Amino acid sequence: AVASGVEYVDSNGKTHTAVGIANLQTSFTKLIPGIQNATTVILSGGPWGTPPILERSGVGNTTLLSSLGIQTVVDLPGVGENLNEQPLVPMVWELNSSLPCPGSPFLLNVESLQKTLGGNVSELESLLNAQPEGLSNALWDLHKRLYQQDGPWIEGYIYLASPADGPSTLTWYPVNLHPLSRGYVHIVSKDFAYPEIQYNFFQNPVDLYIMAAAAQRVQQIVSTPPISDFIA
Repeated sequence: AVASGVEYVDSNGKTHTAVGIANLQTSFTKLIPGIQNATTVILSGGPWGTPPILERSGVGNTTLLSSLGIQTVVDLPGVGENLNEQPLVPMVWELNSSLPCPGSPFLLNVESLQKTLGGNVSELESLLNAQPEGLSNALWDLHKRLYQQDGPWIEGYIYLASPADGPSTLTWYPVNLHPLSRGYVHIVSKDFAYPEIQYNFFQNPVDLYIMAAAAQRVQQIVSTPPISDFIA
């Protein structure tokens, strides 16, 4: 499907229709300076907004579109699927002394799964033998190669804070950079309405196992001097 025009609503609530490349350039130049010489205009709403734009335009899974009374222009079941987000778990400790607290998070380190697990990888490797439902062969192969090559998988952020009405705190966020769980974004009406967004965090047992191991790793580090010397 090739779009021949676009409608947009300005800040005063007035709807404008631009049809054709020349008209698109003229119309969008008023909104976005520097677009005069554009030959292609890409309309994107990000991971949450793009699927609704496509689905309401008739591009998506025919079953979903038909159920909402939308005529299918292109049957493309992948629209809105494969939503992926990196889960994190905030772990908080109260400090027993005043430390310089920048008030903004900073990256501590990035580790491979082998480092995070301390070499105890037999259970994880058995979980990795089963390809997750909904994950393409290409992505599955990429995850396996990343693991086999000791690639970066767990990211650690630290946040130090000194609130005015309480003790200083240390917050450590272990982040899974390569989750296997997949979610979706789909419209619930042919009219404008917020889409249904489902991440399916930890739907895959590998993600849950990895996050639990990462949390244990953080606990081990915080319980070891010199960091443990500052924990209340």
